[in-house]
Amino acid sequence: MAESNCFRRALFRFWSFCNIMRHGLEQSLESPTWRAGVAFLHCFPSPELHAIERIGGFLKQVLKWVYCAADHETRDQYLRRLHLVPPYNLVMLGPDAILQAYMRMEPIMHFDGSFNRSVASISFQRVWTKRSVDPQTRIDNLNKAILERVLGTSDRCHRCHNIQGIQLWGRGNWFLWSSEVSPSMFCTLLPGRLQDNRLETRSLKKYLMARDDCGRLTFDFNKFFEEIFELAERSRSVNFGHPWENHVWNKDEWYCTSCLMDLMREVLFKWWIRRKIKAKGMHATDKQKYSGTCLTLRDTTTCANRSYPSTTNVFD
Repeated sequence: MAESNCFRRALFRFWSFCNIMRHGLEQSLESPTWRAGVAFLHCFPSPELHAIERIGGFLKQVLKWVYCAADHETRDQYLRRLHLVPPYNLVMLGPDAILQAYMRMEPIMHFDGSFNRSVASISFQRVWTKRSVDPQTRIDNLNKAILERVLGTSDRCHRCHNIQGIQLWGRGNWFLWSSEVSPSMFCTLLPGRLQDNRLETRSLKKYLMARDDCGRLTFDFNKFFEEIFELAERSRSVNFGHPWENHVWNKDEWYCTSCLMDLMREVLFKWWIRRKIKAKGMHATDKQKYSGTCLTLRDTTTCANRSYPSTTNVFD
């Protein structure tokens, strides 16, 4: 409860800071608006100021998650946009705008202002400089803000046994996977030349990004991973090219991103076939083509780019 109250208190304070600064983002650093914003931050003792600053970082991560999950742009386009309009500036729209973007899973594409300054970072830095807080101390205290103690920081991946801490994936956070792998990245996990099949990748992306009548994404990552692990249990003899290639996958354990990516490179293709068969959009000959035995389909550009209407348009 104490951490929850601390989070809410810091969130509303950061929101107030956004409201103060919103109309002076392009003004001089010595403008009345900027001075008012910095003066507002000066009102809080250092521990509470660290919490407010950490909220800004949290909101920036939410924005990145939305961009990734919505797959609105390619990775290169996204990185270029980050250069022009960095997330820390979009954060200044306030928690209300970011919540709406999260609920709709639609990236914030427009912002009133063409500035390239880190508004929040500059403002916080002014306060810390005046308080003679060195950068390392600032980072250390920032990591302890709101959550003073984090459980599981030394946990290991069940497959490779590397320490990954809170970066591990399991039943408790499968639904967050959309922030790690965008629909476009999913397509790169298809085997051989199938990643070059535009009709196939377009169909897969459309399936992953389907929305209901209210505009909400309908793809269920919890169900997806249940099915992926079910397929993995049937593929125990698959050679993953690692010393632990005979690993028995367990959906009740926790795995790192790298290991889950290895798993999906082996079974995502089979999962996608099952989706199409369940949709009753494949003929017997199509099942043979997509059974994984057609090496031509997987390994040559010519065949991979060939259109198979009865399979690629199942979900259109």
